[in-house]
Amino acid sequence: MNLRDLRGTVVVLDFWATSCGPCQQPLARLQTLRQQHPDWKDRVAIVPLSIDDTIAAVRDHLERRQWTNTFNVWSGEGGWNSTPAQTFHVTGVPVTYIIDGGGRIIKAGHPMALDISGEVETLLKTAK
Repeated sequence: MNLRDLRGTVVVLDFWATSCGPCQQPLARLQTLRQQHPDWKDRVAIVPLSIDDTIAAVRDHLERRQWTNTFNVWSGEGGWNSTPAQTFHVTGVPVTYIIDGGGRIIKAGHPMALDISGEVETLLKTAK
């Protein structure tokens, strides 16, 4: 997957890891956004991106928790040194980026400190 494939879509990109305790509550919260905002449909992509060492660990973690309401992806080999982590200068997790339809980062920070729904709604209104 490449973020360019999501141009025209608001993207909520959340970097996390299975071993990160503080990542779990925000990731669980992301699972509820589609149900809370059915009007987002294909206008918003919620993309948790794991920086774990193996895709097997990520799949097992997500399946055990039944966290399947988001477009879950793996950073690939390298973890912290993977291309996505390096591109976004990730130095700690969790960290969430809200990206507008043009590919610009609008907000970034700890997901529990961001008003993700509010930011997305604002972007969707201004895109009309």
